[in-house]
Amino acid sequence: MKNSIEFWHDVCMEVVRRDFSKSPAGTPPKAEQDGPTRTSRALAMAHLAMHDAHFGATVPADAYLTKVGIAVPPAAAPFSGDSAIAAAAIACLLSTYPGQVDYINEMTIAFVDANPDPVAQANGSQFGAAVAAAIIALRSADGSQTPSAYARSDAYGHHRPDPFAPAQRVLDPHWGGVTHFCATAVVPLDPPPGPMFPDFLTDVDYRADFVEVKEKGELISNTRTPEEWVIGHYWGYDGANDIGVPPRLYNQIVRAWLGARHPGDKDKAVKLLAIANAGMADAAIDAWHHKYVYDLWRPVVGIREASHSTGPSAIGGPKSTETVGADIGDPAWAPLGLPKTNEPDKRAVSRTPGFPAYPSGHATFGAALFQIMQRFSGAAAMTLQNVLDARNGGPAIAGQTFEFVSDELNGRSVDADGSVRTNHKRAFANFARPVYENSLSRVYLGVHWRFDGMPRADVAGKRYGGVPLGLVIGNQTFDFF
Repeated sequence: MKNSIEFWHDVCMEVVRRDFSKSPAGTPPKAEQDGPTRTSRALAMAHLAMHDAHFGATVPADAYLTKVGIAVPPAAAPFSGDSAIAAAAIACLLSTYPGQVDYINEMTIAFVDANPDPVAQANGSQFGAAVAAAIIALRSADGSQTPSAYARSDAYGHHRPDPFAPAQRVLDPHWGGVTHFCATAVVPLDPPPGPMFPDFLTDVDYRADFVEVKEKGELISNTRTPEEWVIGHYWGYDGANDIGVPPRLYNQIVRAWLGARHPGDKDKAVKLLAIANAGMADAAIDAWHHKYVYDLWRPVVGIREASHSTGPSAIGGPKSTETVGADIGDPAWAPLGLPKTNEPDKRAVSRTPGFPAYPSGHATFGAALFQIMQRFSGAAAMTLQNVLDARNGGPAIAGQTFEFVSDELNGRSVDADGSVRTNHKRAFANFARPVYENSLSRVYLGVHWRFDGMPRADVAGKRYGGVPLGLVIGNQTFDFF
């Protein structure tokens, strides 16, 4: 039987899945918390509320609200922690997903508190609701609803809509100004290779990554291996029908690891899920800040318009600053694109995300999440070199091994061609390897440059990408708690 945190975490995961799912009649979803940005915020609110409902009554100093200077009236005795967790989850979910009130009410009725004392249940519910109200009030003016002043640029190197989706909108260009959950400021990030040069291809790092994604990420690739196809799809979760966005994937991984390492341990589950979701929410803020600072084009535009004679800023011929042989673009290049899972009617559509490339949100989320899990397991903080060393798998580390079946490859999800994808259980010997895979997966889909996630080598001057950014955010979040 599931304990209260497992029950309500499952509800959170189902709410996110439903938020990105077609109706029974086939109507496309209109997500209430669109994209990984808003989903990460909603999940952080719910899990921090459950954390404080669980620990706030017994260890107030450990409560998140205490750490940010907000006092909540103490819980009355007798007290049920299970009812407190339930009330906190319900209130936060209803505040962020009001369109799912029927499902949330259904789960409220289905939930059974192990404590049979009605007074204890009532006191717990009152305390959990008070904690949730404080969390909701704290985030009510956090900048998440601030209108954006983003203006698209047609200049060379800048982000523009996917040519396969010319009406594509940009996602949350204001998100970098949202108030952090734990951090006090945006983590600095080195600029990507390329933009420091009039011709990006004169930068050896940019050029190497250009050639790689042009070959590996192409719709019909002669070099992408079956294993790379698997990795690209396994880590997808790009708002797919019946699947959702990356924060849901990483939450599922946390649960898989907890189930194997700490089965039934409510304290550890409440703690890790709260830290992980707060860390991912801060990762979204920092990644989106840098995305709109650098405003870098994605491969689908950058490869098509590699020559200065192509694109809106074309000058009719190569610039004198271009190197010999630099014009290696392909005006008709198409990426493999985001996994078109459970939407076979979209199989002819090759598309990429509607926001700038640098840094990769996937890489930032994943590095933050696995850094938190690394620290939670008792190991020293993960470094970028640890991640780079895991390119061939890396050593088995006690307490870190886990197996996971992605919803993208679970034997039920349908591929773009209408076939059912094979069930695939993937095993990991340490936390560095999934960081590496998760980052490179975007190259194999053709939606990111390698440097959006990480450099090829951890050397001075090359600390760029979502992986080093996420590792710092994960460390900061764990230290906060």
